[in-house]
Amino acid sequence: MSDYTLVLEIDSASLNIIKAAQLNITIAKPVSTSTPNVTWLVFDPFQQNTVEWTEQYGIYASPSSVLTNGAVISRLSEVFPAHDAAYYTFTSSATFSGPNTGAGAPSTGTFQVNNDMPNTSYSALTFGLEQAASINGTGIQASPLNAAVVPAAFSATFTPLTTVYVWLQANLQSGTVITQVISKAAIVTFGGSVTKQVLKYNPATGTFVPTGPSGNLLSFDELDHVKLFKPSGVH
Repeated sequence: MSDYTLVLEIDSASLNIIKAAQLNITIAKPVSTSTPNVTWLVFDPFQQNTVEWTEQYGIYASPSSVLTNGAVISRLSEVFPAHDAAYYTFTSSATFSGPNTGAGAPSTGTFQVNNDMPNTSYSALTFGLEQAASINGTGIQASPLNAAVVPAAFSATFTPLTTVYVWLQANLQSGTVITQVISKAAIVTFGGSVTKQVLKYNPATGTFVPTGPSGNLLSFDELDHVKLFKPSGVH
């Protein structure tokens, strides 16, 4: 399992403005798709912020059958840690059985859940992956990474990515459904030899920008592992 570290730096003048605007650092991770649909971590910013995590995942089930923007996911059951290249079955007793390998199991790096909850109890449930982290030295329990509505008798597969989206936003909390990333976000890619990334807040752009060895801000053209996400309609 790989361990990753993300350091986010904010100068004191910018931090005063961010606090006055009641903005929080928001981090999300895509699962199976190019953009995330759930906020993974949301926390109050300091001048120096260090987020650490291990590539270990769990699977959760939520009673929700509709994904509404701004809704906070409430988990009904979970299994942590979960194994990839295996499938778990969510049973009528509202618990996960597994892991099961062999015929019907997904490939390495992918998690699968089979929804065997009877239709008479729930016509559909929401499933997804969850992951724990440490924020400024304090351990954070596993929080949802993504959410997918799965009808009764259907299955879903989840393939986590090692990229994270980082931005500032108000009025969100960890585990919130988001239909789009509504602010400019830096996309930070980990994997291989890249286990640590350092970004600094740039008040001119309202984004976190990578720094070089000297601590100076770099342009996004200079980086292979960090880029800027800008949804349509956001300027």
